[in-house]
Amino acid sequence: MLFEGARPPQNAAGLLKHLEDCHECREKLATLLPGVEVPGVYLPENFWSAASTAEHPVADTAGHTVVQPLESGSGVFSPAKPRQVFEVPRRLGGYEILRVLGRGGMGLVLKGFDAPLNRFVAVKLLFPHLATNDVYRRRFAREARSAATIGSDHATAVYSVGEEGDAPYIVMEYIAGEDLETRLNRDGRLPIPLAICIARQVAAGLAAAHSQGIVHRDIKPANVLLENSSGTEHQLHRDCAIRVKITDFGIAKSSSMPGITGVQETVGTPEYMAPEQISGEPLDPRSDLYSLGVTLYRMVSDQLPFTGKTAIACFTQHFSKEPPSLTAHVADLPAWFESLILRLLRKDPAERVQTAAEVVRLLDDGYAHLQGPPTDPEDKRLAVLRSYRVLDTASEQAFDDLTFLAAHICGTPIAMVSLIDEDRQWFKSKVGLSITQTARNISFCQHTIRGTTPLIVSNAATDPLFADNPTVRQEPNIRFYAGVPLIDPEGCALGSLCVLDRVARGLTSDQVSALSALGRLVMTQLTMRRELMERREAGKSTT
Repeated sequence: MLFEGARPPQNAAGLLKHLEDCHECREKLATLLPGVEVPGVYLPENFWSAASTAEHPVADTAGHTVVQPLESGSGVFSPAKPRQVFEVPRRLGGYEILRVLGRGGMGLVLKGFDAPLNRFVAVKLLFPHLATNDVYRRRFAREARSAATIGSDHATAVYSVGEEGDAPYIVMEYIAGEDLETRLNRDGRLPIPLAICIARQVAAGLAAAHSQGIVHRDIKPANVLLENSSGTEHQLHRDCAIRVKITDFGIAKSSSMPGITGVQETVGTPEYMAPEQISGEPLDPRSDLYSLGVTLYRMVSDQLPFTGKTAIACFTQHFSKEPPSLTAHVADLPAWFESLILRLLRKDPAERVQTAAEVVRLLDDGYAHLQGPPTDPEDKRLAVLRSYRVLDTASEQAFDDLTFLAAHICGTPIAMVSLIDEDRQWFKSKVGLSITQTARNISFCQHTIRGTTPLIVSNAATDPLFADNPTVRQEPNIRFYAGVPLIDPEGCALGSLCVLDRVARGLTSDQVSALSALGRLVMTQLTMRRELMERREAGKSTT
């Protein structure tokens, strides 16, 4: 139906035009579907009669505007003034405005309809009385630029910008759902797996923003949007049917953008602000991670670590008080999860988890432990790997030929067969590299051996899991990775056959299939090699 989902039907434009002209259908729609999101502009005149006009848009029966009453800006000693009325246009640019979704400190958020592309959009409109203030106009423009720059699945996308009279507006992706604040106020603390799923997506969105030099500065539940989705989430969270988006980059700070003032602004929400943010010191991504820690604390406990009757009282606690124990509120909280939250809440930024990408990794690792012991425990995998006796041995022609073939078929300058033990990645064969081993914790292949399907990273520089990897940030400046696990007949993944490049790119489906086939040949060669050694040793024993 037109007003139920995130995607309108193909005849949506015609339906809207009919509703605009047909008073009888407008009244019937409001009567038959009281629980469905019905556009305020089409509601009958008395629909909001029982509700406060300060909380809901009011239908204009003339059919030209949605009337949204706003609070007066009167000072403490000023005489009472009539409530200001803000008339929201029925159209902004080429978008039909359907209803008022909400309001914030800078403006209204409206639901619109993009007829040419047949989609709903969210339109953020700066309040007219702020549109004459250059500081707010520049902040509003900065929000549009920041959100448009990030380009993450976990940050709201910006489609376009424009002006209605003197009031600028931003057209953004419409998220059919609710914010995390609403969810927490209604349901209280979240189940641990769901909290991890949401936290991971927020951290991934922050990693994308931070990679562009953008610090959000106001991470809190109200700025985390939850959309019910049937799409596939990260491979460790297929049971989480919620897609998460960070929104409201209105006070975000970018290293590439000039500041609004000559000094660092102290802005944010007191309960979620990092100590260095409160004191007005220069901020970096670790300030967002502190706010994420406060958000996580609230998600798992339904409590805030620091509160006060005034902002000053709250600020004092951020500086001087340690967060209360989480286990007092949450008996089933895993120790690793509590440790992560408390690390994010350290007063000194240097003592926190240092990057959002690292938060993503820690959440992934912790979530894997929640699912119980793996099918192939690490000790079994390592025992099987050692049985092949190929670690720290010279390369062999059979493996070299397959590695060169992988590089040729995939068109990459680097290819290798690698095997992963407790703490090292060993190269059994390689093209385009001179080293013979690396630390396991910087290896892309350590992630490949966790699954049974190819792992493809199109652009490692923007991927939250790999962006801070030394091999990405420094020589050899890896951007592209595609690897297939080398799976032993017992089901253990020993390592990978992979191809790499210094530029972002992809592979065709035929190339992926060929890489998989070559990976199976590598595993066949390893198995044959082991069997040959065993036969030789058996022959010597008999002799």
